[in-house]
Amino acid sequence: MDKDHPVSEESTEKEIQLPVRDFAKAASRAVFEALFDGVEVLGVMIICLTNSVNIIENQSRLVLEAVAAIVDAVGPESASIRLPPWSAWQVKASEAGIYNELGTDLGIKP
Repeated sequence: MDKDHPVSEESTEKEIQLPVRDFAKAASRAVFEALFDGVEVLGVMIICLTNSVNIIENQSRLVLEAVAAIVDAVGPESASIRLPPWSAWQVKASEAGIYNELGTDLGIKP
């Protein structure tokens, strides 16, 4: 390690919650300021946030927290999440775990 290539540090819980808050704030602005009918969150965008979280269960928890924050901000009738289809041939092996865990948490079977 040298000064040009620092080692990343573990994120704090507060840092992890920042994107959750930002998603909710953006959804609220879209619905209440821009007067959109609703928001559809692309699950893959939230899942991109989980790249710094190593444990799949925690990745799933972060996605669910973001969706819950969005629903709290705009109401369930104005929020949805779109998850990409997943199977062994549709996603990289490194990504399959999060989709399986998230599907289980949501009660969806692949």
